[in-house]
Amino acid sequence: MAAISILNNPADAEEVAQEAVLKAFSNLARFRSEAKFSTWLIQITINEARLKLRKDRPHLYESVAQFFSLTRKRSMVRIHSAYHHF
Repeated sequence: MAAISILNNPADAEEVAQEAVLKAFSNLARFRSEAKFSTWLIQITINEARLKLRKDRPHLYESVAQFFSLTRKRSMVRIHSAYHHF
């Protein structure tokens, strides 16, 4: 249910759920028994679904990265100009 609510695609959700089970199995040694196994598995599934979204839609995340990069460059130019103004 977690994967399909994120991906809105049953086939992708099934793929992600299978990947999450494999990842959980291969990382059983890292499971902390104070948490419920189901909670841990759901969190892995959510992380895998979000990762799939990022991989399938890189243009969405690239534009955000470009925005912050441009904003940072503009700030550096202002700082540089202010420093040389004095």
